Amino acid sequence: MCDLPLLGIVSAHPRSGQEQWIEVLARDPSGAPATHAIVNPTRVRLAEENDRAVALQVESNDGSITMIRFEPPRENMPEGFTIS
Repeated sequence: MCDLPLLGIVSAHPRSGQEQWIEVLARDPSGAPATHAIVNPTRVRLAEENDRAVALQVESNDGSITMIRFEPPRENMPEGFTIS
């Protein structure tokens, strides 16, 4: 999943008796939901800039890292404003 609008982030409670996980929910270009599961997360870090959250990094037990960037929607940008 890359450059998709974020719908939400959910997680399983550790006492639920299930495997711990975090699931990232987004919308694909066709409007359908897209999901990404992070199993057994070990560390979550929040990056801030000017007192605003700009990214969330989640590390899992297997060493993989998921980065979620928070950007304003491109369709609501003022004229002449670009996002690199």
